[in-house]
Amino acid sequence: MLALHVAATTGPCTQQLLDTGTSSNLAANIDPDSPATACSMAVCTSTELGGCASAAKENLILVMSDEFNKDGRGLAVYQNDPLWTAENLYYQPTSDMEVYTAQQVATGGGSLEITINKGVGQGISQAPDGSSTSVAMPFVSGMVSSWNKFCFTGGYLEVSAVMPGDDFYSGFWPATWMMGNLGRAGYMASTGGMWPYSYDVCDAAAGKVDWSSLPGQRFSACPDTAGNNQTRYGWPAGVGRGAPEVDLFEMSVPSSVNGLKGTPTAHDSDYSLPYVSQTLQMAPLQPPGTAFMASGVNYPGASSDFDTQKSSWSGIYGRPGNTYQDSFSAVSSINTSFFSEYHNFGLFWQPGEVLRWYIDGQITFEITAAALTAVSNSSGAEVGQRQIPLEAMYIIMNLGMSNDFTPVDLYRLSFPATMKVDYIRLYQDPTAINVGCSPTAYPTQQYLACNKDLYIVLKEDRGRIPGGCTSGALASQPALSIGLLAMLVRGSMLLAQSLVLGKYIQDRCFLDQQPPARPATPPDLTPRLFNCLPSSVLVLGHVARGETCRTRGAAVGVPQALLDGIDETTPLDACTKSVCVATRWGACSGKPTAMSLVMSDEFGNPKKSLAVGVRDRKWTAEKLHYSATQDIEVYQPEQVQVRGGALELKMSKRSSTAVMQGVDGSMKEVSSKYASGMVTSWNKFCFTGGYVEVSAQLPGDDVTPGFWPAIWMMGNLARPGYLATAEGMWPYSYSTCDDAAGKVAWSTLPGQRFSACMDRPGQDRGRFGWEQGRGRGAPEVDLVEVGMGYRKVDKEGRAKGAGSPPTASHSLQMAPLQPPGTPFMERGVAYPGSQTHHKTTENDWKGVHGRPGNLWQDCFSAKSLLNGTFYAQFHKFGLFWQPGEVMRWTIDDQVVFEVNADALVEVTNATGAYAGPRSIPNEAMYLVMNFGMSYSFSSVDLAHLAFPSIMKIDHVRLYQLTDKINVGCSPMRYPTSQYLACNKERFVPLKEDKIRIPDRCLSTTRSYLPALVWIAALAAYLYYKS
Repeated sequence: MLALHVAATTGPCTQQLLDTGTSSNLAANIDPDSPATACSMAVCTSTELGGCASAAKENLILVMSDEFNKDGRGLAVYQNDPLWTAENLYYQPTSDMEVYTAQQVATGGGSLEITINKGVGQGISQAPDGSSTSVAMPFVSGMVSSWNKFCFTGGYLEVSAVMPGDDFYSGFWPATWMMGNLGRAGYMASTGGMWPYSYDVCDAAAGKVDWSSLPGQRFSACPDTAGNNQTRYGWPAGVGRGAPEVDLFEMSVPSSVNGLKGTPTAHDSDYSLPYVSQTLQMAPLQPPGTAFMASGVNYPGASSDFDTQKSSWSGIYGRPGNTYQDSFSAVSSINTSFFSEYHNFGLFWQPGEVLRWYIDGQITFEITAAALTAVSNSSGAEVGQRQIPLEAMYIIMNLGMSNDFTPVDLYRLSFPATMKVDYIRLYQDPTAINVGCSPTAYPTQQYLACNKDLYIVLKEDRGRIPGGCTSGALASQPALSIGLLAMLVRGSMLLAQSLVLGKYIQDRCFLDQQPPARPATPPDLTPRLFNCLPSSVLVLGHVARGETCRTRGAAVGVPQALLDGIDETTPLDACTKSVCVATRWGACSGKPTAMSLVMSDEFGNPKKSLAVGVRDRKWTAEKLHYSATQDIEVYQPEQVQVRGGALELKMSKRSSTAVMQGVDGSMKEVSSKYASGMVTSWNKFCFTGGYVEVSAQLPGDDVTPGFWPAIWMMGNLARPGYLATAEGMWPYSYSTCDDAAGKVAWSTLPGQRFSACMDRPGQDRGRFGWEQGRGRGAPEVDLVEVGMGYRKVDKEGRAKGAGSPPTASHSLQMAPLQPPGTPFMERGVAYPGSQTHHKTTENDWKGVHGRPGNLWQDCFSAKSLLNGTFYAQFHKFGLFWQPGEVMRWTIDDQVVFEVNADALVEVTNATGAYAGPRSIPNEAMYLVMNFGMSYSFSSVDLAHLAFPSIMKIDHVRLYQLTDKINVGCSPMRYPTSQYLACNKERFVPLKEDKIRIPDRCLSTTRSYLPALVWIAALAAYLYYKS
């Protein structure tokens, strides 16, 4: 079978094996470097449970060994090592965080070294249907396998290893395990219906059962009635086949991400020892309600330092395992020395009878066939006798990471980390040597040869299945060969694409920013790994076209409908954003949470037009006079352009005319000597919650007052500048039925048009699909409005003295107004920017009632100082918004101001006037970016302002948590589409604007439409959840 090993010479143990009559080919499996003391081993071979307490040990001889003494040994697939192959693979079944590459496996210093490290790796991932994908991950590690090279049936296997990392920080998953040769580890088309079956009964449990996610045994003991042609593979009829799994060890460190304090050298009272699990994975699963591991198991290690006990994992039905396997498993504690010194892990396997695990020569756990007896529950569901494995099994050694196995403390794990293997040795009874991957009783060679497409994806892997399919009973074999050839070509192209893309992928995630000294306490929130996914996730048959953040978004669950809204040119390092998501004010001292990109615009297309007649998916350049703030300019679409990688809003001194809308809906033209630009995403792109970031360069300079650049948001039930839409909507965020929802003496607002009170005549709330008793409105949130302190000018417009520095105001505009004489912004607000050069403070504008605002709105507002660089360079303005809970403003990623719901509580003054609790906005909101001028905002030094001047936007990006994605202008809980469709005359009075509301007003039959709307909404919700 194997002609060569790592040396041409023979060692002291080889002749011993040859003396048994074993061929020289099999004797080559023994490493010449194995010492004479390792040529045999006395092992308890009793098949009785607990029998080793009295039974004499038998002498087993060495039949395979690898001492890994040759440095620089090549284990890559093309290097044809006779025992091992270092896999190039993404291990999808356990959602691993790493990719396995051959480069992470090496021999040196007398050991096999498997190293995990940060760095983009790419490998093949095979789905259950056989389709293959190249997956890239931000970690690389190693897996070596003897699949279809070296297998054995029974004996005593021993591995000497040092664990990676330390005994404190959790996440590394080193393992040595075995699988039946009919399943190739990580290749899910090969393991479907094979893993982890060890069953030889023809009954219902061999098929698909409702208490398991397994598809049923592919080759059961039932008669071959489905055309599987078992006999053509040399299999005896009536013998069930499978690929069982036995884990020699899997090591875990108890979670350090759940509040464990201290350090590896200074444990606190919460510290617990790391442990190894030793397991038989089994299928079919026992039905629920059956006794599990109640007999046929023994824990000799319980009375030792290892404190062995039954695994406490209750994955399903109150027992270890999940819907894919029963886990007959025990755990044993290990100490710090396992991370710095070699320790031995052993397994004695008598096929069909017993499995017995060891650590350092001490039996820790054993299981006999009695643990696998037939069982049935009270409802009659049953499973027959399962088997201690009989299939020939191969060996796997790997170092992984997966939250499916143990929580991964990414922030504090130290990279690189290495699992070391000093040696691996197999001993068998000299009278019962059974080495080979296709033994007579359980052959595999012809099945593999006739189903190469299940096992082989890459061209260089073809040598892993020597020989052809000679069981020519099926006429379909030529087609299979052609299909395999095509698959190999595609697989090779796929790998080539992956390698090319890997050249430019940079790992710019937070993982590159590990602090020099790891903190003693973990961050509050564990970052989401897949937010660090590289872009090169390719599907066979598709070529990546730079859709970096789109593919990354798809990988973390961003809905397909949103992916097109992510700009293809958004850089890799912007695919995620680390943001403080705490809902308490002043609580942002912990580690931020990674959020995923769900929308971006990098403004890189100079041909992009935002005119109203152009169906841009996000923006419209408005033609409008903004009369609400008595602006000096009018907005014109031609003042908006994309140039030089930025969106430009240009203020020009030129006569221009646009329309304005009055509160009554009437329209009239307004002329001005100045024209500028406004873009909005009204009724095109809206969102509810998340972190929005806009990178902008301000117009003008930092000494001349007058320009008013702004980036803000408004609820979709009002259109900016269209006063008839805003009347009674803006800036209400109120859902209380009381007097404050109506017209009050201390405000000029008309009252909330749609309050939480019962429907008033003519409101017809129900026909819009709105929930009864929920107040609706169009609140406003200003990311930034930039102004300058008043600078006096004489009658000719000449400046008289210097003004104050420019400031950015950040505001939540709110209605209804608080009554006079009530405390305002005395709680629920914080100014983290006060400790920075921005010197953030409460806005000192005293517009009405001695607080920021006027008779139309309360302004929960702060101001931050800016400097000259904001007029020459791009700076980032951001807002984190958790609906109903908190808003948090940032400048260049520094939190400067925050408001939470505590600031909006019910208040009453001395005369009994009151307002109930207002809300941090819950309505879907859209974005507005505009460049204006108004005396109502600041002094305007028209004589010295420079025209034209340009406000530039480098990018707009929106991030949300993947479990809270909420994008759309008419979400289920706060719909807007039918209200807009039935009130088009207010929102789109101009003919060219009609396309802005694509929906038709369907709510003409009031008796049944609300029910239909809610039924449709419920159906959509259930469909989305499914």
